[in-house]
Amino acid sequence: TAAPAGPVSWMGVKPGDRWNALGRNLTIAISLGTLAFLVLSGSPSVDLVVQALPLLPVILLAAALNAFNEEVSYKASLLSVLVGPIGPRQALWMVAAYFGIAHFYGIPYGLIGVALAWFLGWILARSMLETRGLAWAWFIHFVQDVLIFSFLALGSITPGGGCASGGADRHRPGTRLLGPHGEIGLQAEQLVAGVDHARQSRLAHAHVGE
Repeated sequence: TAAPAGPVSWMGVKPGDRWNALGRNLTIAISLGTLAFLVLSGSPSVDLVVQALPLLPVILLAAALNAFNEEVSYKASLLSVLVGPIGPRQALWMVAAYFGIAHFYGIPYGLIGVALAWFLGWILARSMLETRGLAWAWFIHFVQDVLIFSFLALGSITPGGGCASGGADRHRPGTRLLGPHGEIGLQAEQLVAGVDHARQSRLAHAHVGE
């Protein structure tokens, strides 16, 4: 994770910079941008945040698995077969383009989402080539997914507690933060709904036992 980083003048990356510092700085900068977008989309109340805290383990697990799956599927597997025939420069742009297009229905969605995912894909793929590993790519992606999944979890909470699981529930006031979302959002929503269903089932069995 402390491998030398190739210079990129427009990003301020100079010869001699290393990924242990660059990765940290990129994580902070990209995360602040993601958080700003999410907050502007819908700022949650403190009460809503407190209600969502029990979902944190699910959020962390979903983010870790999704980040690993996408880094392997969209980048590592492609770079391993593209760099040799076409060179690292072209391979980076092809992988970044694929990652961006695949997130047309992500968060944010549409052409803006594609452009942002394209840029992020280029950075993360570059980290793989320069560090010869997944560590920074996975970690930066993981942090973004934690933020996104957290807001999806907040949006799934209905007034008075509980989780919206789809259908008409998405139009309740408590789900205003969900917005249009694609595969990532659906995965998180399904996990949140599953946890809520399991919790309600345990409560029902407990009442029957009484």
